[in-house]
This record gives sequence, structure tokens and C-alpha cells, in this order.
Amino acid sequence: QWVADTSHELKTPLAVLQAQIEAMQDGVRKATPEHLDRMMKQVLSLKKLTQDLADLAQADAQQLKCYFNKIDPWQVVLHEVENFKSQFDLKLLDIQVEGEGVTLVTDPDRFRQIVVNLISNSIRYTEAEGKIHIQSIVNEDTWQLRIDDSPLGVSDEQLAKLGERFYRVDDSRTRGTGGTGLGLALSKKIAQALGGDLQFDHSPLGGLRCTVILNRHQSQDVSKD
Repeated sequence: QWVADTSHELKTPLAVLQAQIEAMQDGVRKATPEHLDRMMKQVLSLKKLTQDLADLAQADAQQLKCYFNKIDPWQVVLHEVENFKSQFDLKLLDIQVEGEGVTLVTDPDRFRQIVVNLISNSIRYTEAEGKIHIQSIVNEDTWQLRIDDSPLGVSDEQLAKLGERFYRVDDSRTRGTGGTGLGLALSKKIAQALGGDLQFDHSPLGGLRCTVILNRHQSQDVSKD
């Protein structure tokens, strides 16, 4: 099933690229910077899809490479929020960020991968002029990152399927957004590889709530790997 799903996901960007190249070969379309830029976007989409597939395959085989170090995960979050500022502004999104950091042992690059996936997911599926709230929750055993967004939301049935590879909600929340359906599945796998978890729920803002849970007492031994 995974091979069939992968084949289906690869068909669209490949077909678009083929049509664009054939149009240039036939002289119907010129190789203008604009047209080349569109082709490059398709190539980058294919590149991300294949990398996500490779990471998922490694995660399924419990071979996902993680390099643990002591970090403050909140600083990673703040850095990525700043990186996404132009995209927030483009959709006129109301962004609220509040939280605190801790020192814990995890893989900073893998954690950043989760953060990027979740923030980009919220931007993609939140209506213009909507809201995204990002906050941390600290307790004795865990440090949690919670990302809430406003509509469009998901049903209970759809919520139960989030995190499955290639699953995309079949409504206006995902139609035409360009997502591959791998981001949440990969993020959940990475969170579990880091000794934590990624959970989904309905957001009080009306959209989706994603909660990354990391263990504050991760063994220091893993930082030697």
C-alpha cells in the first residue's frame, strides 16, 4: 500500500514537470525565469517528498539517526517563528507566542524538523486573518510544545487518522494546499524516536491542536551517541 501511495504522490509533480518541458520543446512556452521558477518548485517538492519518505522508512525500521545534545528547545521554536514571519504576514495571521525553555537532552535538528513541519502545517491550513497560538508547557516530567490554529478544523473521524502517512483531510482544509500528507506522520515518528510523542486534538481556536511532548529526564547517556 505504501508503494502504491508513493507512486500516486509522485505522479502529479512529475506530470506537471513533463508537461512544462514538452511545452518548451514544442515552442509553445519559452524558458522564462517565471516558468523555470515554477519548474524548480516542482523539483523542490519532489526532493522534499523523497527525503520525507527516506526518513519515514528509517523510522519504521527503527534506524532513524538522532544525535542527542543538551539544548533549550524553546530557543529553537523562537528561531523558527522568526523564520516564518514573512509567511505569517502574507496571510495576515494573528500570532501569539508565549512560553519558557528548559534544558533537556534531544536532537536539535530533528526537533527543528518537527517544529518546521507543524508551523508550516498551521500556516497552510489556517484561513487568512486567522490565529496561531504557540506556547510551551513545563511540568516535572515533560516539556511540551503546543500549537493551536483557527479554522478550518477537522472532524473526530479525521482527527483519529492524523499522523498516518499520506493522510490528508478530504475537505477544504487540505484542498489545493500542496501538502504531501507526510509531514505530520514524519513528525510523530521523529517525536517518538526522541523518546517523546506528538498528539493531535481539536483546538479551542476552532482548528487543530498539535502537542509535542518531550521527556525532561532523558538519559544523559544518549548524548554520547
